[in-house]
Amino acid sequence: MKERSRNAPVKSKPSGSGKTSHVTGVDEGLQNHDSSRSPKRSGYAILALLVLIINGSWAVHHYQFENMPEPLSAEQAGKRGFSEEKAMKHVKALTELGPHPVGSDALDVALQYVLAASEKIRKMAHWEVDVEVDFFHANSGANRLVSGLFKGKTLVYSDLNHIVLRILPKYASEAGDNAILVSSHIDTVFAAEGAGDCSSCIAVMLELARGISHWGHGFKNAVIFLFNTGEEEGLNGAHSFITQHPWSSTLRMAIDLEAMGIGGKSGIFQTGPDSWAIENFAAVAKYPSGQVIAQDLFTSGAIKSATDFQVYEEIAGLSGLDFAYADNTAVYHTKNDKLKLLKMGSLQHLGDNMLAFLLHAAASSHFSEGKAKEADEKSGDDAAIYFDILGSYMIVYRQRFAKMLYNSVIMQSLLIWATSLLMGGAKTSIAIANCILFGLSLTALLSGIAPPFTEDAARAVNVVHVVNTTGGYGEMQEPNSYVSLFSTTPGELTKEVEQIGEGFVCGREKVYDFVTFAVKYSCWTQNDAGSGWSKSDVPALYVESDIRGDDRITHVSMDTKSSTRWTLAINTEEIEDFRFKDSSDELIPVGDKSSADGWHIIQYSGGKNAPTRFNLTLFWVKNYTQDQNPLLRLRTDVDRLTPAVERVLMKLPPWCSLFGKSTSPHTLAFLP
Repeated sequence: MKERSRNAPVKSKPSGSGKTSHVTGVDEGLQNHDSSRSPKRSGYAILALLVLIINGSWAVHHYQFENMPEPLSAEQAGKRGFSEEKAMKHVKALTELGPHPVGSDALDVALQYVLAASEKIRKMAHWEVDVEVDFFHANSGANRLVSGLFKGKTLVYSDLNHIVLRILPKYASEAGDNAILVSSHIDTVFAAEGAGDCSSCIAVMLELARGISHWGHGFKNAVIFLFNTGEEEGLNGAHSFITQHPWSSTLRMAIDLEAMGIGGKSGIFQTGPDSWAIENFAAVAKYPSGQVIAQDLFTSGAIKSATDFQVYEEIAGLSGLDFAYADNTAVYHTKNDKLKLLKMGSLQHLGDNMLAFLLHAAASSHFSEGKAKEADEKSGDDAAIYFDILGSYMIVYRQRFAKMLYNSVIMQSLLIWATSLLMGGAKTSIAIANCILFGLSLTALLSGIAPPFTEDAARAVNVVHVVNTTGGYGEMQEPNSYVSLFSTTPGELTKEVEQIGEGFVCGREKVYDFVTFAVKYSCWTQNDAGSGWSKSDVPALYVESDIRGDDRITHVSMDTKSSTRWTLAINTEEIEDFRFKDSSDELIPVGDKSSADGWHIIQYSGGKNAPTRFNLTLFWVKNYTQDQNPLLRLRTDVDRLTPAVERVLMKLPPWCSLFGKSTSPHTLAFLP
């Protein structure tokens, strides 16, 4: 005020005009003073806001992702409830078997365990409930999915076994005409014992079946539990059930249980096309979890994976729900998918949600009978949008309403953002602080203070004993054998090789084609590479005949020897079509082939009794070029540890783990 008073007139009694002059002078002084000051926020205010944001974000994250229900004991759950304690016993029994991929002895033991548990449920069920258990052996078949990862592929399977359990009221046989399918897979990849993917799912299903078997006398619809094998090799178990089992014709909805990590909240990440399932789940679930943004991300192809839900939707034309555990995704398909990392409350969360939904759906007289393809045509722009709020409530609304809502939010957000740019302060200091935090984090990572991989979040690697030979018209050159070490994660393997030893040499010139993918950087060693396999294991391709006329037709026989898991690529630039047979059945008929990058891939997996001799008939394009590209590329896999691979695995650093995928080679691979 003192500074401002100096701008006022000297003592004199102002007249009317003088008074106006005095006020004008004060206003001008105030304006000049205010214009010299830029708007600033107090540093304490910014700090308080930062603390509030951090604590608020932690609270939201905790309730959204980490707040789990209390596990129930068998006594607390009773006959009709869900007990995590009982379900966890199933997880323990299955993981104690170690990895149990298709074709392994361990998978046979796992199947017998699930069968015995299912028979026990049948015997202990309510007297007015029918529980039927079927040990289902699937015939050979071909899975020809057309979208996602399977474009340009045919997935062939043989000698697969599944356990199918059906629950329906004893005195209402018409309930069997409409069924809800609950499905998951028993098999694992060769690199993991599968506590999360998917022994946890199998355990939840067994405990659900036990509880539901005491409720089923009031059902209007049957509930079918499918414990399948072959999922990890390309969704083959689900396909064989849908195309071969008599109960598949009664299905009206499919629920798939999956894992992309281990434990945590099992959330919905795929649903529809019909919205009946998601709307009713939101209404009855105790701890609803699911985000439509996860569905958008998954269906966009950004996540290179697939689940049995694709078979149920694409082949069977069913609507439904797809659940997945997604906590600690770094353990996916590695050695760390183990029981000790399975978070308490995870099974209870999924079990309570599923029990409430299944009891509601099975007793509903308004059960949706619409097929997925029909619903998709009708829904159009009216698909369901869904998300949960802190794991307590789920909001579901239709796409038509969403468009109006989103347009409104976008306009308001743009207005707020534009206003903040004009009136906000401290943007520079906040940006500098973020850069400093990022720099410190990056420095810690690169210096090893915070290592990128740990024993519980291991780097995914593959150790493969490769036997490479080139065949032609029944002749075979001397095999070239070596052990290859490579990783799907970015970065070199210098530290790993230093710790392992064994004479590995790394480089970008160590490039090799594994048929389903190419390795552009790897490490090789030939130490003791000649032991652990024999020439009788090497597969053979023979040209039986090559008829050239108006149409060129080539007949090829193939013997995969000791392998029941293999991949064959066919050059579609030269081959217009083909027919594929085993010794008794036509597995892939002529017609309706797709290709990707000029190749069609046959991916085969089977049990121990699967055939190993096949016949391939190739129909050439009219104007074939006979260029230098190979006509066929074959890789056969054997789940066997050679002495060289065994030594490497023993010396593998604790921050590394073998990684398994349907397209990955096993620990012994032949490339003829």
